[in-house]
Amino acid sequence: MIDLGSRSCGQRMGRFVLPPGDPCTCTGVRLGGHYHRYAPEMQGQDPPLYMDMLPEVTAEVIGRWFNCTASKPEESTIGVTDTGPESTSKVAPGSTPVASTPADMTPVVSTTHEPMEPRADCQEILDAGQTTSGVYTIQHGDQDMQVYCRMEPESGKGFIVFQRRQDGSVSFNRIWREYTEGFGDLTGEFWLGNQKLHSLTRNRGWELVITLRAFNGDEARVRYGFFLVDSSEYNYRLDVSGFIAEGGDAGDSLSVHYRQHFSTRDADNDDVSLENCAQKFHGGWWYKGCHGDSFKSNLNGLYYNDATVADYMGIQWVTWKGKQVSLKGTEMMTRRIRGH
Repeated sequence: MIDLGSRSCGQRMGRFVLPPGDPCTCTGVRLGGHYHRYAPEMQGQDPPLYMDMLPEVTAEVIGRWFNCTASKPEESTIGVTDTGPESTSKVAPGSTPVASTPADMTPVVSTTHEPMEPRADCQEILDAGQTTSGVYTIQHGDQDMQVYCRMEPESGKGFIVFQRRQDGSVSFNRIWREYTEGFGDLTGEFWLGNQKLHSLTRNRGWELVITLRAFNGDEARVRYGFFLVDSSEYNYRLDVSGFIAEGGDAGDSLSVHYRQHFSTRDADNDDVSLENCAQKFHGGWWYKGCHGDSFKSNLNGLYYNDATVADYMGIQWVTWKGKQVSLKGTEMMTRRIRGH
């Protein structure tokens, strides 16, 4: 039993905190009074984990958050979670898929100095004088949300990063619910969550910036002047337009996916009747088709430790490196344009 009013848990600035220790020992949560001395006593220890990161403050939710329940399925030999039937992919010579961890979204305690009151987005945080990239708490609507802010003070832009690939440490071969809620580590590889993307962008006035890194050291950056993710009723449909090449010669590999519904291995919403592209390529995306002119990008595909892959496998931006080259790293981020 965790008593939020006892010395084993406490409250600071109106936020409940979970102290260092094993959270899996928690069997129950009950509200108690304030204990204002708790936070100062934690100096010199690991930083507290704020419990308002959780959707509900219950022992069950804490257990799920820290993966205290039954162990998750083992990774298959091709480095993807094998919890359902999947097609077998061909591995190109000299290229090996990277085994990854099927972890849920990991709570992160920000090491950045945050404003006293949560801002609406990373742009407001930058405008308030915070120029360091890192994990911040924003307040969207009436709910606090942890996000990674990519600060670019030289251009005066602060972006919310919602996807990052860099080393294959996190599996992106997830089911619909996981892509809806988000998964991974905000300081490493992660997907912020389709519901959060919809909540952020639904009022329009948001742009999308994507950075791409190849295994040979090449880098590129593209921008789309309009970006919106529709509601779950429309399967988080992608609305994107206004392509601009900001660096490199990557080309436009996303516009062909305009108005496509999001697909996962257990929710086939692509335009192909005989194939599930998400199952074939081991990652959720706004697929139109599984090859040819209807497939130009997939930044959530299976991670490989080398560039050479079979057609359309891995992390793809076809207009840049072609269909047989998987990328080393990507970052997708969005920003509310001033005046909206």
